[in-house]
Amino acid sequence: MTKCENCGKENDKEAKFCNNCGINLKTNKFNNKKSQNCCECGYAIIGNPKFCKECGTKIKEK
Repeated sequence: MTKCENCGKENDKEAKFCNNCGINLKTNKFNNKKSQNCCECGYAIIGNPKFCKECGTKIKEK
């Protein structure tokens, strides 16, 4: 298992991207340039949701 440096979740050691936050485990960069991270839990927010689907924190607009 490989621990994600961004969110701390465990991933298979063969995984290229974190199954929790979506960060590239090899380069520590997000695959989607339009994503942002939740300020509370670090989850990758893609699109324009009002709340984080991982922890429920209100998302600040860009």
